[in-house]
Amino acid sequence: MFSSKKNGTTTAPNAWINLAILSSVSVMVMYAETMLLPAIPDIIKDFNASYNISSWILSGYLITAAIVTPLVGKLSDIYGKKKILIIVLIIFAASIFSGGFTTDLLFLIGTRILQGVGLSVFTTSLSIIRTEFPQQRYGIAQTIISSSHAAGSAMGVGIGGFVIHYFGWHFTFISLIPIVIVFLLIVILFLRLKDDEKRGEEEEQQQKKQKEAKVKSRPILDIKGAITLAATVAAFLIAISYLNTDSNTHFNADSSSVNNDNSSSISNTITTSGIITADTIPIILIPVGAISLILFIKVERKAASPLIDLKLISNKIILSVNIMFIILETSKLMIYLTIPILIRAPSPVGFDGNAIEAGMVQNTFMLVFLAFAPIVGFIIDKFGNIKPLLIGSMASHIGYFGMLAYHLLELSKIANLPIISIGHTLISSAGWNILLRTTPVQFTGVSVGMTLVLDFIGMSIGPVIAGIYLQSNTAVFLKDGVAALFPSAEAYNLVFLTAALASIIFIVLAIFLKKVMPLNLTQ
Repeated sequence: MFSSKKNGTTTAPNAWINLAILSSVSVMVMYAETMLLPAIPDIIKDFNASYNISSWILSGYLITAAIVTPLVGKLSDIYGKKKILIIVLIIFAASIFSGGFTTDLLFLIGTRILQGVGLSVFTTSLSIIRTEFPQQRYGIAQTIISSSHAAGSAMGVGIGGFVIHYFGWHFTFISLIPIVIVFLLIVILFLRLKDDEKRGEEEEQQQKKQKEAKVKSRPILDIKGAITLAATVAAFLIAISYLNTDSNTHFNADSSSVNNDNSSSISNTITTSGIITADTIPIILIPVGAISLILFIKVERKAASPLIDLKLISNKIILSVNIMFIILETSKLMIYLTIPILIRAPSPVGFDGNAIEAGMVQNTFMLVFLAFAPIVGFIIDKFGNIKPLLIGSMASHIGYFGMLAYHLLELSKIANLPIISIGHTLISSAGWNILLRTTPVQFTGVSVGMTLVLDFIGMSIGPVIAGIYLQSNTAVFLKDGVAALFPSAEAYNLVFLTAALASIIFIVLAIFLKKVMPLNLTQ
């Protein structure tokens, strides 16, 4: 039935069709992730929201991805990859439909949280191509999937900027609804997976064996770990978000706008008769987060299939790479939130740009990543892992300090964002190579899943940190003849300074890895 042989040296007949479908779905999902970035200032204005609360448009999405991604991977192994992929796309479609008609900031954040389920497509896609392609062609297929993610991100901020400028940010969701439906139908009708077609007979045999042996052979879902991890991350990030909600909460500076405050509904939703206020929320949630963290560690130590393998991550090489990745993603998402706000803010601190210009500036980062990523593999093959890692660390450091020193110059962003992008690409590619070569083969899936969880957590932290800086350092400027509160120059300085200082850790960890890694891994 299949052209694949037992030794797995040939490709299944539907493999390239499946790859085309999966990469197209990945483009769509990543487009949806970034399409709202140029609209952040519009959303803040429309809902009269604070900068720190609006950061949850990104953070909520990524927290969901961190929790759901490993669970979806394990459910795919249990019930079939195609079946779970269809369910994920149905949930994703529902979130896109809801987002197009939202009239409330809380509801928008809720739809984005639901939309985060879509990011689990990445793990499912990698799992599918692993079984569809032989080992010698897996690298090609993996590169195509990774490139589709970068392409989708670039298309999101590029096309999204035009859609937002001419039709409004609601239309980014509405215009995506028919595309999601089409791809859902394509997956249902045309995705034919080798493993899923064999699953029926195998499941019958497994059920018989399980009844005889009275042993469960299916993977165990770490539900307790997922709940405690979600509670930990959400509690800490919400607490941080409310550290500065008393000051400069409103977008418009005039009193009439303040009285018509939409963002205050978020505070009102979680306050009762003045007993729980914005001031007391951090006091309550920080201990809650600490307790959840302790419970999470206890759960993971006993879990048969943990989200984060504490023994594996105690390896100093794997731990160093994961710390580097967390900081990398935190810094990147700080910039993702800040750039459109900076471009669209009024002068002298901003550039009075529109959504199209914000998308174009942000695309310099993503397009360079898309163009440079395929080359990095050859660079690592020629020079090993450590040299690209060190060069990437220094490039990121230079780029972030360049943004700090010259962010008031438009050419600075166009020059420094590509430098940061090149640095991030080198760190990411070399880091993943080190991680996979360090991890014992039998724990590769666990290591990859754990790293993705930590990556998404790092991404969710970035917008919250940037939102705090932007919210707590504001001043009144004129925008279209109306006095309004916008982040001051100091707010942007703090964002870029934090990213620049964090990039020093890249260099420190790269040097540390050079010293502790075996010679065969540095090459």
